[in-house]
Amino acid sequence: MLTTDYSHNKVYQISLDNKNVTALDLPDLNSATGIAYNSKTSMVVWSERNTRKIRQSLLTGENASLIYNFGYAYTDSLAIDHSTNNIYFSKVSLISLSGSINVIRDATSPKTIIKGLDNPTAIALHPSKGIITKVNKNTHKQEKWMAHNAEFGMLDSIDVYIGMTHPGIQCSSSISNGTISFCNRYVGDVCSYNCNNGYRKNTSITSLTCLITGQWDIQDNTICEEIKCPTSILNGSLLNCQGQIGSSCNFVCDYGFQKKYGVSSMFCLATGYWTKRIDDVCVKITCPTSISNGSLQNCQAHIGSSCNFVCDYGFQKKNDISSIFCLATGVWTEIIDDVCVPTKCDTTLPNGEFTSDCTGKINASCQYQCKTGSRRQTNISSIFCQHNGHWNHIVDKLCVKNRKKRV
Repeated sequence: MLTTDYSHNKVYQISLDNKNVTALDLPDLNSATGIAYNSKTSMVVWSERNTRKIRQSLLTGENASLIYNFGYAYTDSLAIDHSTNNIYFSKVSLISLSGSINVIRDATSPKTIIKGLDNPTAIALHPSKGIITKVNKNTHKQEKWMAHNAEFGMLDSIDVYIGMTHPGIQCSSSISNGTISFCNRYVGDVCSYNCNNGYRKNTSITSLTCLITGQWDIQDNTICEEIKCPTSILNGSLLNCQGQIGSSCNFVCDYGFQKKYGVSSMFCLATGYWTKRIDDVCVKITCPTSISNGSLQNCQAHIGSSCNFVCDYGFQKKNDISSIFCLATGVWTEIIDDVCVPTKCDTTLPNGEFTSDCTGKINASCQYQCKTGSRRQTNISSIFCQHNGHWNHIVDKLCVKNRKKRV
């Protein structure tokens, strides 16, 4: 049980089992009036008449913080709804002495729920029509409890809570691969925790409760989990790899896939992630989708695919190649820089020959001469190579053999 002593400016903790009284060492206590204990956060919440504030801290006085500043008003009483964490408090104006009942949660702006009261001094929450009494465990009879104690002054507020008095049974401040944070760790306390480097919180465990045995309610070795990198990758597999932080692992890719350019291994970071994306280290093998002096037609370039192509203006397919096939190695069956060759006219001339400066390239004009025993059949001295790779004249008719003279 907690109670405030306005006369001596103290807050007492009283055991309902053995009547022991402990003065709590709360920070900068100043005319405390209302008092309540939040079992969910293990925080003592109290109001101060002189400073006109509501404050809170652990039973040890640590982690003190301000909840609400009244300004030109004060409160003498407050109560906590443990199911919602709402703090209810009376509020009295220093000017008019008119009062109200208000509610606040998590240091947000308070909300007035009852107005027009005449100097309210005490409030209590209705705990499903329950009562507080003292019963002897042996005789099972109600008995008078704690007669007048001259040690106390004017007791302004009382709050009863479930749990051990301070000091008392405590759970350990450490857990496997982690520590308990910001908590008294007494029986009934609900505490948060942190995990050591290389470990992370079990997503299903958000808090721990200290049991009467002095043990936490969760099995110790399940609270903090070792951080590991995933041991499987998309379209491939890791080689002899446990995924431990700081480890470097090699990998191989499945058939039809190859290592992404520049990636030969991966390193496991302290965050549990690899230095490379595991869904992107093995990429699908494809053949190049562009060719020199031409273009592929409706081609995905996957392994096993056969693709047609066309050549650019001034080029023609080499050796009448009509299509190319993508191999498992990611290369085409033909050299893609050589499937489209410059368009040329045939530089062989029946019964004659072109001059040495004739290249046969398109748009080029070439002169020719007939061999001995042949003669020109026309007055044409040169011919022109067209863009389709054919001369503008039929070359078979340029030079004809001389007729033999009859004897």
